[in-house]
Amino acid sequence: MKYDTIFISDLHLGGPCDYVALLNFLRDNDADRWYLVGDTIDIWAIKYSRKWPNEASLIVQKFLRKARKGQEIILLPGNHDSELRSLELFEFGNIRIVESAIHKVGNKRYLILHGDALDAVINNAKWLAKIGAIAYDLLIRVNQVMNWFRSLVGLPYWSVSAAIKRAVKSAVNYISGFEGALVQLAKQREVDGIICGHIHTPAVKQIDGIMYLNCGDWVESRSALVEKDGEIRMVYGK
Repeated sequence: MKYDTIFISDLHLGGPCDYVALLNFLRDNDADRWYLVGDTIDIWAIKYSRKWPNEASLIVQKFLRKARKGQEIILLPGNHDSELRSLELFEFGNIRIVESAIHKVGNKRYLILHGDALDAVINNAKWLAKIGAIAYDLLIRVNQVMNWFRSLVGLPYWSVSAAIKRAVKSAVNYISGFEGALVQLAKQREVDGIICGHIHTPAVKQIDGIMYLNCGDWVESRSALVEKDGEIRMVYGK
């Protein structure tokens, strides 16, 4: 499918990325412009495991081929690849790195950023966030094994982390607080909407007059936002 723009975040290359689903998505979809909305490379996971999977290289090669074909790739750093912030405004052919961007769809303006700058845990206790990231990676691995057994008996995929997010009050409050902070930022910047990632929870909804769009992730949600003919909607990989 060819789109005007694709927004995709939290790939976590080198970490718990669902490489098969992402490779399929990149094979089947093109766009004039791609926004990689943070945590594209999971430097935290790479430092912990000391590994770079071959599948991650295949993903990078896919994006390089798209850039060579004339598709614009705009990479925004997140907390897991914050080292890329030192390369802000770097350009290499059709690839460039920016901290944030304004994207226009018709007469609407959307602020694009990863969202970690508005995360109190990231800003005040980075060590706690890193411990949480390691625990999340382990949870994903356990979830993969559990779902392998579920598939053997004909049961559908079930996400442990998503269930925790829905059930634990503190997780629900965290997501709500994150969304509220992004909406307030959008109002301060006088834009019509905000496009982000970071919390691995895909969303397309209006909050207090502001369109809030979260790309989700490529660990479990396998989701992306796509724009075509002036409309932005959510799509999912397989």
